Amino acid sequence: EAAEGYQGKGTWELKKIKVLYYNNEKVDFIVVGQRGEINANNKDMAISGQVITTTSNGYRFESEDIKYIAKDRLLKAPDKIKMLGPGDSKGDGLLLEGVGMDAWIEKKEMKILAHVKAVKNLYEGKSFKISSDNAFFSGSSYLARFAGNVELSLDNYKVHGPEAEFIYKSGTDFLQSIMVMGGAKILGGDKYATSETVVYDPYEDKYTLKGLPRVVQNQDEITGEQIVFLN
Repeated sequence: EAAEGYQGKGTWELKKIKVLYYNNEKVDFIVVGQRGEINANNKDMAISGQVITTTSNGYRFESEDIKYIAKDRLLKAPDKIKMLGPGDSKGDGLLLEGVGMDAWIEKKEMKILAHVKAVKNLYEGKSFKISSDNAFFSGSSYLARFAGNVELSLDNYKVHGPEAEFIYKSGTDFLQSIMVMGGAKILGGDKYATSETVVYDPYEDKYTLKGLPRVVQNQDEITGEQIVFLN
């Protein structure tokens, strides 16, 4: 809306700024904010005040400020982040809060750096929560991956593991399942289970355990090549 430059200073100060970041003549990221500053020498930018970053596939990030490092084509937000993911045919998008974000424009990837907490609303009031140390998202697909101390909360059950990934039905935006990998543990009620991977289907309320699966309930124990149970 307005810009001021000062001779010899090498910077421009802007009010109510909108920046479009391109890849191969296509806009992949749009950033808007109340205030901006551009370094005319290295093309770095600082944007602050109710900053909203959106991606071409529907992710929306809210932060108080964000910086653009031109030589790396990197957007970097240091503080609290709120994210709304793209919705799908069965529910709203993922609502997420975290601290810090890096977004690589050329790779079309975003990483929430710490203290990730998110909730996904499904249908008829049903939802699940997920938390982790960090999370990765794609600006060109529906990839969503969580890493470090992952906890998936589903009604009376909690699934723990080092890593989790959202699995979408091929060619669609439909969230088909969540896979917890790298050694998973399920805790709930009077039972617990362990396996290398746990795949949870939120619509059938079904857990599939693979890789040395073991389920213990009171004094009973089941093992096998694969164990499937319904909540």
